[in-house]
Amino acid sequence: MPTDYKSLLLKTDTEICSMIDKALDDDISIFYDSPVIKGAGLVKIQRSKELSEQAHAACSEICATRLLERIDTMIDKLHNIPITRESSYKIHSYQVSSDLNQSNRKEELIAHKMYNDKMTLGSLGNVMDFQTPLKNKETDSVGKIDLLSYNEKENSMSMIELKAPQNTESLLRCVTEIYTYNKIVNKKKLLDDFGKPNANLRMAVLVFEDCRAYYQFNNCPNVRKLMYKLKVDFYAMKSTDDFKITFERRCEDIR
Repeated sequence: MPTDYKSLLLKTDTEICSMIDKALDDDISIFYDSPVIKGAGLVKIQRSKELSEQAHAACSEICATRLLERIDTMIDKLHNIPITRESSYKIHSYQVSSDLNQSNRKEELIAHKMYNDKMTLGSLGNVMDFQTPLKNKETDSVGKIDLLSYNEKENSMSMIELKAPQNTESLLRCVTEIYTYNKIVNKKKLLDDFGKPNANLRMAVLVFEDCRAYYQFNNCPNVRKLMYKLKVDFYAMKSTDDFKITFERRCEDIR
C-alpha cells in the first residue's frame, strides 16, 4: 500500500471499516456485491492508471484487514445461508455463443469456450462444467459458479471464479464471491451430481494478467492473507489465444 494512500481515498480507514461491519450485518449471501467490497464511491478519480490501481489496492487492503479481524463472524454468518438446491447441479439445457468478440457476458462466453474445447488449466485440471447454478428458485439472490474443473491425479474438483481480460473488479470481491458460493453449495450433492463423490472440493480465482485482481494479488498482502485463511487458490492467464496458465499459487503456498 502506498504511504500516501489516504490522499487517494474519499473515506477514512475508520469509515471503510464501519462500512464492512454494516455489510456483514446485511444480507450476507450478497456481501461480496456490497459497494465497500467493490470500492464503489471510495476511490478518488485518478488521471494516472497506476495511481488508480494503487487507490483501489489501498481500499481493498483496508477492507481485508477488517475482514481478517472479523473472519469468524463472516464465516459463521455464511454457514447459515438458507439455500439448498433440489435439482441437479449438472445441467446443459441451454446454449450460448462462444464468440469472444461479443462485448456482453464476456466471462460466460470464455467459460463456454473452455468447456467446449475441454481445456486443461494447469493444476486446476480439466474443465468439466460452466455457469453451474446455485439457485433453488428464481427469487434466490445468488449467482452461478463460472467454472468447475477436475484434477484426476489429485482427485480434486475446483469451483472457479473467472474474470475476463481487463476486468476491473477487486481481488477481494472475487475471493469473497467464490467463498460465498462454497458455503451455499451442497458439497456432497455437487460432487455426487458430477460423479466425483470422493473428490476434494477446492476454490479458485482465475484471472488474466491485465485484470485489476492480478495487480492486487501482487500488491495486497492482507488480501493474500485472507485468501490463505479462506483457502482460495489463485491462477492467471496471459491471453485468450491459448488460455495457457502463466501463474498459479495454491492457497497453502500464499503468503
